[in-house]
Amino acid sequence: MKFTRKTVIRIFHWLGILMLIGLIWWAGPGEMIKLIRKLDPWWLLVGFLLNIPQIGLKAYRWHLMVNWQGMRFTYPQAFLSYFGSLLIGFITPGRLGEMIKAVTLRNECKVPMARGLSSVILDRVFDMYLLLTLGSLGIIRFAVVGTRLSWPAFTATCVLMFLPLAFLNERIFRKATGVMISLPALKGKSDWLREQIDHFASGLAVLTPRHLVISVALTITAYFIFFVQCLCCAYSLGFTLPFRDLVMMMAASNFISLVPISPPNGLGTREACLTYFLSRTTPPQVPATAISFGLTIFLVLFVGGGLIGWVCWIYAPMGMRTAAKEVTEKRKLTTE
Repeated sequence: MKFTRKTVIRIFHWLGILMLIGLIWWAGPGEMIKLIRKLDPWWLLVGFLLNIPQIGLKAYRWHLMVNWQGMRFTYPQAFLSYFGSLLIGFITPGRLGEMIKAVTLRNECKVPMARGLSSVILDRVFDMYLLLTLGSLGIIRFAVVGTRLSWPAFTATCVLMFLPLAFLNERIFRKATGVMISLPALKGKSDWLREQIDHFASGLAVLTPRHLVISVALTITAYFIFFVQCLCCAYSLGFTLPFRDLVMMMAASNFISLVPISPPNGLGTREACLTYFLSRTTPPQVPATAISFGLTIFLVLFVGGGLIGWVCWIYAPMGMRTAAKEVTEKRKLTTE
């Protein structure tokens, strides 16, 4: 059997799905069916409708970053492209949605790929930094509760929390990449890399302190709505927990779900995390409740968000349709 990159990705994804099946079997399918029968659909509807302001705020943040970089990209274009890219990311492995947004900017705004990619990475860094910060606190809250945190673990947590900030500083980025392109292995491509780095760094330079504050405020507001959506899912199953614990638990679960073993949308990994975290809340929840909670979140946020993304895809800019075709074809060639 030839182990190509595509084969390895599929194996990891199937491991995640098998993990989910094992968790459901362990929790008891009968217990989960009882919970589903008592599900309150009105709370699910509220959570579903909140997808629009939650993703809409993130799309507005990306729209601002693109315009700060001097590209003309309207908010309706950004809104349709953001939801459309989420749809692509949901239905394809490897999270291609982010790359499609960058190619969309190249097609619509006629800018170098690296320039468009800088806005996409900046947009993603804000999400990752918030998840990393709250997720680290969540892991400490649920996994290290009642124990003394060692200095190496504390130091590693602090480094991880502040590491993404390096991407927000043009000077640090140029110095770090300058060291990278001086490596002997990259000598033949140094001129091309230096040009791409210059385009990318120019995109980072627009993030002034004022722009940083605006972006952070939009990120916090969007994630507050996300956590309310998760609370609606808990209410639909007939249980609740302190909002502070829910925030740290969901941030930690989302961040851990980014590991390669998880299939698209974190199925399996997320449910395993929630089973552990909810067993340590007050009052503790049984595995059937935790797994049902994870699947309900998947239904509201991913399936629901995907349906909205499908509607947006119908009206998405032509540059995005071209981007989707271009990126998927290129990925097929690199994985075969």
